[in-house]
Amino acid sequence: MIHAAGKHTCLVEFYDTMLSPLPEEAKNGPRAVKAVYADLPKFEHEPRWYDSILYDFSLGATGREAGKKADDIAGRYAESYVQMLRNAPACDPSEKRAKTREYVENLFSQGGPAANQFVKLLGADEAKKLFMQYVFCCE
Repeated sequence: MIHAAGKHTCLVEFYDTMLSPLPEEAKNGPRAVKAVYADLPKFEHEPRWYDSILYDFSLGATGREAGKKADDIAGRYAESYVQMLRNAPACDPSEKRAKTREYVENLFSQGGPAANQFVKLLGADEAKKLFMQYVFCCE
């Protein structure tokens, strides 16, 4: 989840880096969470390279109300994410790390809002190291 303070933008994005398709029943929880906040103004953005792997239960909301509800949104999505993990298919850890690493490589070669901000704050090498080792644990 990205909560851009001062801009009242709340982004909770889930990307398909699965080796096997995520079962439909695993998507029901986060879809229900998104439905709770359907009244919030949608965050609009230009097309991005990763739109094709962005799950439909991701949420992008903007406005003062989105900012006020950010903690609640994060909590509900965290609960649904844990449940979604329980329904996710098993996979080979080394294959999963490789696919996730490919995604992170693309974040740094093609850009992404969070990756771009961390590059500005830490520099490209440190930001990439942070994402690889700690955020996505794929190195």
